[in-house]
Amino acid sequence: MQALVPIFTLFLASVFLKEKTSLLQKFFLILSVAGVVFIFLSKGANFGTETASLGFVLMLGSVLANAINNILSKSKGGRYRAMDMTAVVIFVGFITFNMLSLTSHYLEGNILAYFVPLGQMPYLLSILYLGILASIVTGSLSIYAIVRLGASTVSVFGNLGTVLTILAGALILHEPIYSYHVIGATLIIAGILGMNLMRKK
Repeated sequence: MQALVPIFTLFLASVFLKEKTSLLQKFFLILSVAGVVFIFLSKGANFGTETASLGFVLMLGSVLANAINNILSKSKGGRYRAMDMTAVVIFVGFITFNMLSLTSHYLEGNILAYFVPLGQMPYLLSILYLGILASIVTGSLSIYAIVRLGASTVSVFGNLGTVLTILAGALILHEPIYSYHVIGATLIIAGILGMNLMRKK
């Protein structure tokens, strides 16, 4: 589902930001998305009725939220620094999800359970990694790139995560790489390269 973010972003960018992409760029974008879809269908992804209910709606909402984030980053990028916008996003997320967690623990009658993970070193290390590298660094770089290259162009790079996950799985977890991985990864990379090489100067 996340592979659809570039398509949603392309549509929203053309409507709200008046970003123009050539027919060839659209082809390469769809090619990249097709690579991700091909890999997951080849792995036997299940899209049965039990999946395509609330979970499907939530995933679709996540895709739309990502696309809107790309559009807002581009539209506000000329007025605010990338780091400032990243700080606001992180702060809103911090307040929202901590309130949800506190509310959940309160309703369960065990509010103190909220503080238990704070005494565990693996949890704290995970928070530091997610907070610094996965949020501040990547968020700032993403906004910086969107402002300068355009929402449609940058969003397609998200599909590269699938390729990196395959490589990481092979190198770190010693997972096998099958032919469909290679075919899908080739489509993804070709789509990303084509989308950016065809970008109007």
